[in-house]
Amino acid sequence: MNNKIAEQYLDTMETFSKLVQTAETVSSCAYAHLKDFGLTVSQFGVLEALYTKGAMCQKDIAEIIRKTTGNMTTVIDNLEKSGLAERRKDRNDRRFFTVSITEKGMDLINMVYDRYKSNVERMMGRLSAEDRQMLETILRKLSC
Repeated sequence: MNNKIAEQYLDTMETFSKLVQTAETVSSCAYAHLKDFGLTVSQFGVLEALYTKGAMCQKDIAEIIRKTTGNMTTVIDNLEKSGLAERRKDRNDRRFFTVSITEKGMDLINMVYDRYKSNVERMMGRLSAEDRQMLETILRKLSC
């Protein structure tokens, strides 16, 4: 590999590494408060999806929060044990279950979401409107 190609490769890898580290840091800051409520990021994602979109099947939830359906089973099992969500057999097809948020889950997501929103606003508030637009443009270029 010649020096110019090696330099480009290292620069690309370093930039990618910084992107991943920054994404992890931002995510960590946005979700830092979840442990205070006994929730994981996945559990929060499920509750948020159910709260905003209504009852749905596990497969649809998994697609929305970008997790595997196998992982969803465990996450929803734990939400059910905590009384935050419930599964019901689908009326039209008894092989499927519809997952919905409970009243207790709604109360919790309302409390948790306010802190989440504040965390995100605090972080994103560091960027000007022009910075956010530029970031969105760059992120669109990186989308698969």
